[in-house]
Amino acid sequence: MSVQYVSDSTGQTTAVLISIDDWDKLRKKHPDVDEMEGEIPQWQKDLIEERMLFLKQHPDQVTSIVDFLTELDKEDEEIWDDAASSMGDAHRYYTSRRISLCNDKRASPIGLK
Repeated sequence: MSVQYVSDSTGQTTAVLISIDDWDKLRKKHPDVDEMEGEIPQWQKDLIEERMLFLKQHPDQVTSIVDFLTELDKEDEEIWDDAASSMGDAHRYYTSRRISLCNDKRASPIGLK
């Protein structure tokens, strides 16, 4: 993406220009971009300041992003392992049920493959 910065007479960046093609790509990727307001609500700013102050006062409560993402990956693995185990149990039940139905002379073969 090609970006041009616009500055005022003091050198302060006041705007960013991008091509229409890049703007269309952004809008396609983020459809709600047109609805975004320029100013962050004060309550959100206050909340961020409150959290930053807490973290500054309690640095032992801070986790690095790498550690955080690693922990999330571990949780995901546990969830998938549990799901796979449950699916295995369901498959074993279904298979045993199917075999017992096939062995039952009264069972209809319709729907069994």
